Amino acid sequence: MCKQFSSPDFIKLYRSEDECREFLFNLKWQEGFKCKRCGHTKFWKGRTRFNVRCRNCRYDESALANTLFHKVKIPLVKAFRIVNQFLLTTGDISSPDLARQFNINQKTAWYFRRKLQQAIYQEYHLEEQTSSTHELFAVDSVLISSREMGCNGLQQIFLVKKQSTGSKKNKKVVARSIIPEKGKKVLSELVKGKFVQINPSINIWNFKTGFTGTYHHCSGKYVQGYVDEFTFRSNNRQSGKRIWYRFMKLLIHQTHKNTPEYNLNG
Repeated sequence: MCKQFSSPDFIKLYRSEDECREFLFNLKWQEGFKCKRCGHTKFWKGRTRFNVRCRNCRYDESALANTLFHKVKIPLVKAFRIVNQFLLTTGDISSPDLARQFNINQKTAWYFRRKLQQAIYQEYHLEEQTSSTHELFAVDSVLISSREMGCNGLQQIFLVKKQSTGSKKNKKVVARSIIPEKGKKVLSELVKGKFVQINPSINIWNFKTGFTGTYHHCSGKYVQGYVDEFTFRSNNRQSGKRIWYRFMKLLIHQTHKNTPEYNLNG
């Protein structure tokens, strides 16, 4: 199994803004060009060496346009390094820690990480809405207490694990946080029997330890993002360097506008 990029090796690969733009340029049009405005597939050289211009409508598109990196308020070099850190970490890292590590504003670090989480959301949960090849079952011991006003500490957020049954070769596990609606009572009862772990390699229970050990507080509406982070890394833990290319492909198909807010109960 090949290893992921270590931080020193990664820094050597992407040392400048131009090297980052060149990587995005090659990855974005790896399978050919298609104009975002008219759908034409022929192009000329654009305004810069990282742009292409449609031969039909003459729309000039940069390597960053229509991607998650468009209008990002940090240098591309730092954005790339944050993505690599996001994928490398075996535990969890808070946005204040990211801000200190990369010398950026904490709100900027949080916002950029949120975008990365939303890209994973697109990969997992929007695909899930159109797919019938998944099985739903609850994991009994992964619980995070809610501390909202009026709560007595017994209210809980349940993490539900989804495992694709469509392909025996590429089974994918997706964790879903389900938060009871406000004012709605959720009854609990002891069910006879015990939980049997189907696949010992799935360590979804590690999520609780990493999450509660890093964050002192998290609004319920953002929990799913951290669950998605964990499951993406878990599903790709044996991918080695391929996880970087796979994740970057997700990011070039996301924009700064089209990543949706989570529907946690959907």
